[in-house]
Amino acid sequence: MAVLFIAILAASYLSGTFQAAQQASQLTSADVTVIDSGTVDRALSFQVLKAAELANKGQSAEEILHAIKNIKSNSELYVGIVHLENLIKGGRIGKVMGRVSTMLNMKLMLRVTNTGLELETKGRGLKTLQKKVDALIDHMKTSSVKEIGVTHVGLTPFIEKIIAQLKENFPQADSYIDYASPTLMSHAGKEAFAISYCAV
Repeated sequence: MAVLFIAILAASYLSGTFQAAQQASQLTSADVTVIDSGTVDRALSFQVLKAAELANKGQSAEEILHAIKNIKSNSELYVGIVHLENLIKGGRIGKVMGRVSTMLNMKLMLRVTNTGLELETKGRGLKTLQKKVDALIDHMKTSSVKEIGVTHVGLTPFIEKIIAQLKENFPQADSYIDYASPTLMSHAGKEAFAISYCAV
């Protein structure tokens, strides 16, 4: 029986792993499918865990790939940026704009999409992020949320409040709380957090 290897990797626009894996797959005779998850962090794990679950059940490669695509299209990932230094260093925010934003105590909420990072909201202070989280929770209530992930770069009272909100509003959903992935940490910086959910 032929063995198919499926590699589900971090968004190609955030990491070079996808391109490297594609090149490596062409150097082997093994049957390797390399997938750009279009995301990172817990939203990426939604795809990986579903693929592993179906593989263990003996599902076909076609069924597994279809399930991954379904998870991908029904998952969301939002990242709250409390300090902008890492985004400035990474070149994702211009230095002049970054200095001004830092002086004004600006906070950002980004949405991780298949093609890039989209600015959802920006404003001064944590109230900006709280307002966006409240709106996100209202939006999540319109779908059948099965899994929720909150990852962070160090727990703070603000993040703990968000976790409590999510658990209160979605008691039926499986929840996962942990430190953010190294990829997210390096881009987002200290006190950042991410909210991901899957509504499949």
